[in-house]
Formats: sequence, C-alpha cells, structure tokens
Amino acid sequence: MFMRNASRWLLSAALVLPLPAMAFGSNAQYDQCMLLSLRNSQGSAAASMIKSSCQALYQNGNMALPREVGFHQCILQNMPGVRDNFSVQQIRQTCRSLNPM
Repeated sequence: MFMRNASRWLLSAALVLPLPAMAFGSNAQYDQCMLLSLRNSQGSAAASMIKSSCQALYQNGNMALPREVGFHQCILQNMPGVRDNFSVQQIRQTCRSLNPM
C-alpha cells in the first residue's frame, strides 16, 4: 500500500511540477516585452496596444494563429514612440491589413 501511494505521489509531482516552470518562463518573456516595448512609449493608447500585443504573444501565444502573431509583432515593431491617437490607429490598421485576421 505504501509503494502504491508513493508511486501515485511521484507521478502527480512529475505532472504538476513542470507547469510553474513553464509559466515562469512565459512571464519573464512577457515582462521583457513590456520593458523593451514601453521604454519609449509616448501615450496611453500606444501603451495599451503594446500591452495587448505582449499579452497575446507571451501569455496567450500558444493559442495564437500565425497571422495573429504577425499582427502583434508588427504592433511591437512600429508602436513604440508613437505620440498621438491618430498615428496609433493608422499603425493598427496597417498592421491589420498586412496580417489580415
């Protein structure tokens, strides 16, 4: 009985323990994305788009389609430093037309 319980515990531990490590890795990538991309952010609309793209790529990236990944990469490449809402919307539309959803 002891061996069976010990085997169950070891199996459970093997299945559960890698999950926090994977979650930590994705959080570190998300944090790095936020730090690098928001460094030159000039407005709240641009910051909001950058945050959404970092989340899509590094917190929900496993579920993203290739065209969604392309859209969010486009946002992260072109949005930092944008100052006004009109430019934010133009960049968003251009990234969307380059990577249709």
